[in-house]
Amino acid sequence: MAEMPGIARPERQALPQLRDRMTFLYLEHCTLGRDNGAITVTDEKGIVQVPAAGISVLLLGPGTRVTHRAMELMGDTGVAAVWVGEHGVRFYAHGRALSEHSRLLERQAERFSNQREHLEVVRKMYQLRFPDEDVSRLTTQQLRGREGSRVRTAYRKAAKATGVKWNGRVYDPNDFSAGDLVNQALSAGTACLYGLAFAVITALGCAPGLGFVHVKHEGSFVYDIADLYKAEVVIPLAFEVAAQAPQDLPSVMRRRVRDAIWDRVCENLKNGQATLVFNTNNEQRMDFRTHNTSWEAVDFEGIKLMRRPLPRTQAPAADLKPGFSNAAKRQMAQKMARKKAAAPAKEESYTVIDLETTGLNTASDTIVEYGALRVRDGQPAEEFSALVRGTEPLPDVVAKLTGITPEERSGGMEPLAALEAFLAFVGKDTLVGYHLKFDLDFLRAACIRNDRPLLTNRSIDVLPLARRKVSGVMNYKLLTLARHFEVAQQETHRALPDCRLIQQVYAKLNETGSAR
Repeated sequence: MAEMPGIARPERQALPQLRDRMTFLYLEHCTLGRDNGAITVTDEKGIVQVPAAGISVLLLGPGTRVTHRAMELMGDTGVAAVWVGEHGVRFYAHGRALSEHSRLLERQAERFSNQREHLEVVRKMYQLRFPDEDVSRLTTQQLRGREGSRVRTAYRKAAKATGVKWNGRVYDPNDFSAGDLVNQALSAGTACLYGLAFAVITALGCAPGLGFVHVKHEGSFVYDIADLYKAEVVIPLAFEVAAQAPQDLPSVMRRRVRDAIWDRVCENLKNGQATLVFNTNNEQRMDFRTHNTSWEAVDFEGIKLMRRPLPRTQAPAADLKPGFSNAAKRQMAQKMARKKAAAPAKEESYTVIDLETTGLNTASDTIVEYGALRVRDGQPAEEFSALVRGTEPLPDVVAKLTGITPEERSGGMEPLAALEAFLAFVGKDTLVGYHLKFDLDFLRAACIRNDRPLLTNRSIDVLPLARRKVSGVMNYKLLTLARHFEVAQQETHRALPDCRLIQQVYAKLNETGSAR
């Protein structure tokens, strides 16, 4: 039989395994085509080629056009296409599932249609919400009542912690601006969860409409999955964002939810691998985050790519040249020239903070030590350090890392007294830290547990600042940056010494020509 005309289909056995693929890639205002085994992305700035075999899911946003040849390639290589709203907030339709089997769908349908197994799934879902309670004998209606009470309590607790007035969940699905700030933040955050759940469910080949807690809706299973995270993620973040009242509240809320979900992914994966592709304001309009993977993000003439290490039998390619393209540099120079007059002065007065904790989970771990360094006019002015009293021995890895002994902890401050002293020291100062979200999340959890108002201070994270300004380093660990800038290195993995180190690195980043 004669071969059909056209580009030859790739050999499926030669494609990367699922674990080697990037998860999601969001695109908007572009046209997708095909060039051999690559998807071409064309907009007014030019053309970018994306290897189809390295992608799991394409999120197609507004202004996206897809050619027949592109869809043919995506079908051959197992790329799932999901049509979404701006920044992936809303789900509209999807192409094919990522999976090549129906096992998950069949199992979902079996459990959905069997009354006993259906109730078992509902109870397991609620067991995740109430881990310390026995829900094995409760009916679906009883569980829904428990959940409603839990969510209402979460609303009241978040309102009290942030000082944001709460008049109930009132919103108009056809008019986003009709709600107050907290309801707008809740709508934006919930839409993020729905979009993410929809994308994952369809990519795995499951049915969005076969729900267990929610029923008789095309997105019932989406609501089931999203509600597992709503009370713990969306509600507290919505009240925090509403308290800050940012100019672009929906965008801020979406970023906060994205970061929170990514942190949970990394925490739950432990030794697993993950790659996050997200929209950002750079030349390429996207960036990457990785967790425990040998893949690394590299810049090639201003285009950020994911580089997969070659097998040991292969010779490494020449080093990729970092930096932006010449055209991008000219555009950036013009943009900076226009904004120079209006550019704010660099931060000269602030407070550096750092915490030591018993682990990484804000729900089960606690703060061991507080550190803070007040800076005025660019110079360290006053220091704060407080060790928290505790009777339980520290995990071995934490004790070895910090060197904190049981004797030291026994002489520390009571947890509530240490928290209040720390909050009084930082006041309303701008907060500077390294991987600051980690510290702020633990502070938020501590404030909620102790019924104290949440921090609403302006914050500056040194880590993303360093990633933007510094190139040519092996990684962006604090000690690596300290060596890069040749600052004085002291004892590390203790709160106050780390504050001093963070302050020196931050000062270097603010110096002219610091991006070496």
